[in-house]
Amino acid sequence: MKSFTILRNKLLKIFGHLKLSKYPPYLYYKPIGYKVRGGNVEELLKSIIPGDIIIRGYDDYLSSRLIGKWSHVGLVTKENEIIHAIGSGVQREHIINFFRCDRIIIMRPKLTVDQIKRVITKAESSLGVKYDFAFNFDNEDEFSCTELLYYCFEEYKDILKMSKEEMSLFAGLIKKVVINPKAFKDFEGFDEITRVENNI
Repeated sequence: MKSFTILRNKLLKIFGHLKLSKYPPYLYYKPIGYKVRGGNVEELLKSIIPGDIIIRGYDDYLSSRLIGKWSHVGLVTKENEIIHAIGSGVQREHIINFFRCDRIIIMRPKLTVDQIKRVITKAESSLGVKYDFAFNFDNEDEFSCTELLYYCFEEYKDILKMSKEEMSLFAGLIKKVVINPKAFKDFEGFDEITRVENNI
């Protein structure tokens, strides 16, 4: 009876970590949720100001395997709000939702308050723009996450030392002149404010 109890407990523990994907339907095992945790979020919230760029990454998303460790960026526009481009288009999101990931870097542009206001105004005017699945930086009718930020900061690209480069996307399947999300941590015109990379 004792071995049955041990086996049952182990199975229930595993069952508690199984997740169901709806599309396509399948089960997968993930004993740990996102690595950015409550205490991290509290510290991050103390650090951010409007105009900051948040770069995030995931361990278990396919995009992280194809694009790299840092796979998405967004712009802080208000105390608890971020604007970013995702598959459904450019949208506002509560900052807490944006922090549901495995790693974060907060970057601050070396710009004046008035310049930041202009950047935020451009982001707000982009709400509802469709997502650019072709990653075409010359088209302002659709934006990927990095295209949106490039568009918002473009008039200050020389101050911020922002530049596009030819990159292989999706494991070399596509070559495009783009900005990879991780590039925002390397541009000289941005200061790193803080980062969270937990090894859970």
